[in-house]
Amino acid sequence: MKTILIDDEPPALRLLVQMLDKVAPECIIAATCSNLKEGIAAIQSMRPDLVFLDIEMPRHKGIEIAEFFDGELPFQIVFVTAHAQYAADAFGLNATDYLLKPLTEEKLLAALRKVQQKKVLQQLEAKVSPAPIHAATSVKKLLLPVSNGFEIISPENINFLKAEGSYTVIHFTDEKTLMASKNLKYFEQMLAGHSSFLRVHRSYVANLDKAKKILNEGGTELLFENGARVPIAAERVERIMAALLQG
Repeated sequence: MKTILIDDEPPALRLLVQMLDKVAPECIIAATCSNLKEGIAAIQSMRPDLVFLDIEMPRHKGIEIAEFFDGELPFQIVFVTAHAQYAADAFGLNATDYLLKPLTEEKLLAALRKVQQKKVLQQLEAKVSPAPIHAATSVKKLLLPVSNGFEIISPENINFLKAEGSYTVIHFTDEKTLMASKNLKYFEQMLAGHSSFLRVHRSYVANLDKAKKILNEGGTELLFENGARVPIAAERVERIMAALLQG
């Protein structure tokens, strides 16, 4: 796995190199960089699979890395930092992990397991996506990486999905929820072959098979069997009603 390390502290870089050599010989260190600008140049020329990235560095913080790329970052990121306050921003960039210094082999190994899980999932996804939203492709299960493996999700157990920035919160029929590091558009495409799943609002995709009632109480909403409610955008009401009638 081609890997680039970016940190402005030489001792931190040396320690990470030593740890990777010991616990992850499969990580081929293509470059070590002392600032984000140098790191971006290395990334663009070497196209790594994985980047270990510090945050507090001169001129540009590591958290600014997305500003140098269009769309999704084409590599995995593991942040390694002494600053806990950037964690929310880091996961907003779909970071694979966020490690607080001092770095230990245990922390590094846990992060590398997540990297491998994400890699496997991306390879599986490549076989079924990206499918055009109008395609009849239908996935039987959704696989979402969690700390100790993959969560296997049956679409029929989902009530609705809600956008939360670049993340999606999945709401299940048993009232449990799960946050996924994929945006709502991704799930809309993955579920395109299931006719019961429709975008009912800019921020929601709903499973119409689980809807109990359409409510008009100051706004149009879908009511689910467990009492959950989801707004329906005014311009989508007619389409949703037609879909419910067609079954």
